[in-house]
Amino acid sequence: MDPVKYYLRQSTVIEPIIWNWYALPYLISPSTFPFFIYDKIKMMRSFIAAPDLHEMATSDAATVGRTFLNKPANQVGSVLQLLNRILSHTERHIEFADGVFKLNEYLLKEGNGYSLERLYKSVPEILKGYVELLYDINNQPGFRFFESLLYKSDLYDVSGQSFYLYKMNHLIRGHVLDTPRLDHNDAYELKTPFVDASIDKLSRLKSIPQSLEAIKLLLPEITDQLLNSLFTQVPPDFKADRNYDGRDIRIRFFGHACVLLQTSEVNILIDPFISYLNENDNYTFSDLPDHIDYVLITHNHGDHIILEYLLQLRYKIKNIVVPRNGNGNLEDPSLKRLLKSIGFENVIELDELDSIKIPGGEIIGLPFLGEHCDLNIHSKILHLVKLKNKSILLASDSSNLEIQVYKILKQIVGEIDIVFLGMESEGAPLSLNYGPFMPKELNKKMDHSRRVNGSDFESGYAIIKEFNPKEIYVYAMGLEPWTKYILGIMYTEESVQLQEAEKLISAASKEGIHAELLELKRELILNTDKENQ
Repeated sequence: MDPVKYYLRQSTVIEPIIWNWYALPYLISPSTFPFFIYDKIKMMRSFIAAPDLHEMATSDAATVGRTFLNKPANQVGSVLQLLNRILSHTERHIEFADGVFKLNEYLLKEGNGYSLERLYKSVPEILKGYVELLYDINNQPGFRFFESLLYKSDLYDVSGQSFYLYKMNHLIRGHVLDTPRLDHNDAYELKTPFVDASIDKLSRLKSIPQSLEAIKLLLPEITDQLLNSLFTQVPPDFKADRNYDGRDIRIRFFGHACVLLQTSEVNILIDPFISYLNENDNYTFSDLPDHIDYVLITHNHGDHIILEYLLQLRYKIKNIVVPRNGNGNLEDPSLKRLLKSIGFENVIELDELDSIKIPGGEIIGLPFLGEHCDLNIHSKILHLVKLKNKSILLASDSSNLEIQVYKILKQIVGEIDIVFLGMESEGAPLSLNYGPFMPKELNKKMDHSRRVNGSDFESGYAIIKEFNPKEIYVYAMGLEPWTKYILGIMYTEESVQLQEAEKLISAASKEGIHAELLELKRELILNTDKENQ
């Protein structure tokens, strides 16, 4: 008799963590990890000093972010234990961050337009061999990292990487920026680095069952209680139509900025952000195809490159496409190196107007303006996907800062059939995403003037007028309930973002353009028969 086999439940979360903090991309790269882990250390120290203040502050949605730690005051002992564990493993990383700040201050003082060669001898010892000193064309001094060398150094330490497995419960998914994952009885911690193949074996269990013996080899010492919670003998309800073999193009909106484009020849998934639960008749993992030919990443923000979903899908992803960067800037680590370090083999960099040929068409990179607080960030790209005789622009969180860019693009790529446009027109201030890099804290007025803003009505509608699409879909607004633990957005009817989106939809509709605000799920079938156009 064949042994009884078990599936990993579709509702089981596989959450990657680094030193018990949610694994955002900046905690991977060895050039940025020191700054972000030190930011967590400061937050934990503040909590230990005044836990009641933190508990009170995090009960207010307006204070979600990097300032107050989101744990009850009675967990101060657990936070202290975690802090001591982190400190015992990150002494060199903190020294590295301190060295970068000292080097920056030194260069601003001594870099006076004359040769920088004389300054190499004063580079902090921990940075020597890993930085190049340079000027910009205005003779402003700076430096860049040799990221490839840092990944080979002891500063790239995977010992803090692991996975938490638990049954999905929105109540325990605190906001990722302020909620450390402390030990609890309802979770299993798989202590293995992200690059390890065990995550692929684990992810496959959601579709291919294994014996109890095989599962216990993968998850040693798992309790019977957790086995019953995380696994089931009942086969998953895989959607029969998850693979598409029609003659046209099928577009499925999975929530936020996650869009799946399918033809009978190719599957393309953009910015994966997948719900574990079908609570609102939404799409889940069971709606994804058996293989994904291309995953496209628009930019390096935590709601667009989400390691939690990428790692679970790694075994079925053939190629992952990221914006070309890797100039060694502190604020802009290489996405290609990052993804390769965690086990993605076929990582393709896409630059502006670069093209990737795909069955039935091509993927073209277009410039991405806005949402990056005027910093020198290159890891951002829009995707124009041409399939059969249709063109689809995934414009994510971009904002029209200079309409002439789109006028030039119109001359190059022509009109576009469908535009997906992000309209979080008032985003978080600079400090929320980039604060840990800053040598000096910005004053509040300056900080709030440089936000991660997407398009408002005026800037978004100018893009629409330029490309003359037949359909417009406003997306990437954080409206779905399963996005809150990353985005923390709580809209009201008075929210300016929704008002701006409604203005654009209304104006487009008056011009005879089909326009919608997307939420939860949506399916579109694009007829590619020219005779029926």
